[in-house]
Amino acid sequence: MADAFDERLKTSLRRATEPASRMQEDVWSRIAERLAAEPTDREEAAEEAAPSPVRRRRLRRAAVGSAAAVAMLGAFLAASPPGQAFVAEVKSWFAPQKTVEEPLEGLPESTEVELQEGTAGYVIYFDEARFRMDRVDGVDRIVPVEPPGPGYPEVYMEISHTDGAPADVAKALAASVEREPTVLGPRKVEFPTAGWEVYAVGGTGGLAWNDPVVRYLAIDDGAGGSFVAKQKYFLEAEEGYGARFQLMMKEFYITENP
Repeated sequence: MADAFDERLKTSLRRATEPASRMQEDVWSRIAERLAAEPTDREEAAEEAAPSPVRRRRLRRAAVGSAAAVAMLGAFLAASPPGQAFVAEVKSWFAPQKTVEEPLEGLPESTEVELQEGTAGYVIYFDEARFRMDRVDGVDRIVPVEPPGPGYPEVYMEISHTDGAPADVAKALAASVEREPTVLGPRKVEFPTAGWEVYAVGGTGGLAWNDPVVRYLAIDDGAGGSFVAKQKYFLEAEEGYGARFQLMMKEFYITENP
């Protein structure tokens, strides 16, 4: 898998950056370092035998490595016409639709998800039968096609970009919810992707079914900034909407430097 991606990336890079060969060598050497961390076929077989939490964490790191390589490529080349063409080609590598299988509400579920392009240099997959993406004040907001109904707290996930390292952004987010009865974090996490998380419960702090929940995830953009995913739902929906938002973030990929 890594070899195929490696070869495809090098071939496209040669074609797309012919006018800037010196920059090409510098870019590729950096990307190759990231790709070298991806598992070989033998290592992947060993991962399959590992306990599932460990396997998911390690495979996720490999996926983040590829995404980071793409992001690094965008940072170096997006300013030039050949670079822009190459970034567009990299985006086209993502399948427009695929099947994901994950446990939801305690049961395994197979779901068809579709590729969505965000406004700040990322793509994400989600089920268009259940969710849609709106633009609210310049921010991408993923909302249920059929909201829970009157009397329920808001349910959505917003994805935005901001300046600052993820750890610093997470500290500021924790301060913004410090008055809530229950606050966890900021804490470094590997699931659903590598980043910093803040989790807060309002209302009774976790005693009522409709206590509002907000979860923030700050993700390094590779260029000194952060993507922030803000998830809002209610306590009873932790294994429903909460789990689905987390699974969406497993399929979050940075495609260019914002």
